[in-house]
Amino acid sequence: MQEESKLEVQDLYRLGSISGFDNKGHPFIGAKNPAYMERFYDDHVYDRWADETYYVVTDYMFACITKSQGELAHMLANQMFGQYYYSFLLFYYYRIILMKLTYDQRRIHKGQNEVEVDTLIVQITEFSAKIYNPEINSRLAGKEISNYFKKSLGIDNLFTQVNKTLNDLYKNQERMTSKRHNSLLQILTLYTVVSGIYGMNLVIQNWEGKIKWDKVLHYTIFEDIALLVALSGIGISSVIAIQAVKSYIKEKKRNKKNYL
Repeated sequence: MQEESKLEVQDLYRLGSISGFDNKGHPFIGAKNPAYMERFYDDHVYDRWADETYYVVTDYMFACITKSQGELAHMLANQMFGQYYYSFLLFYYYRIILMKLTYDQRRIHKGQNEVEVDTLIVQITEFSAKIYNPEINSRLAGKEISNYFKKSLGIDNLFTQVNKTLNDLYKNQERMTSKRHNSLLQILTLYTVVSGIYGMNLVIQNWEGKIKWDKVLHYTIFEDIALLVALSGIGISSVIAIQAVKSYIKEKKRNKKNYL
């Protein structure tokens, strides 16, 4: 702007809301309450160098308005197209990833898809440990403007919500694992008790060498139960082993995948 220009609160509000002009060519202001525009100023305007230079940050725009001229104006332009530009893009990327993780958490039905739960845990952990950095500018002005980015884009609230989601997922995963182990323990206990009561030797001698299938038709009810327990036990053990191998392979593939 021109050096003799005077910036008012409503001018900065118009800039923050990207307001143009009405049908008569007059400046359009989307609010009438001065107190409302003052609150907008407090939340979105960085005025360290007022009344010469202002930075305005909202959840969909970032602007610098200045009356500076010459070398100072050139330096401000370089900052806007350099460090501040990439800082804003990085925080916007944080926002996109955090919203995606929040959406994925709501989409997953707890306790129904363990693979998706594990994948989401890996994604949140990788983002928190490898990508997210709350301080990306070492200069004082850069840190303060970054705080406006985080506040306007809701980064801190989203990150807190995602971390709470991670804790809930861990608890839910422990609950599912405990439930699965309890079910498996019940099955194994049942087979152990039944096998101990009837004794597998009731029919095992008929399986040595060439199986004598004709004797199966003449088994007593106790021998039928022993045969059923033995065959079902072998079948269940095979299924559990296959599932364990599949889970191991999927986990290896998931660990190699870059989710973000």
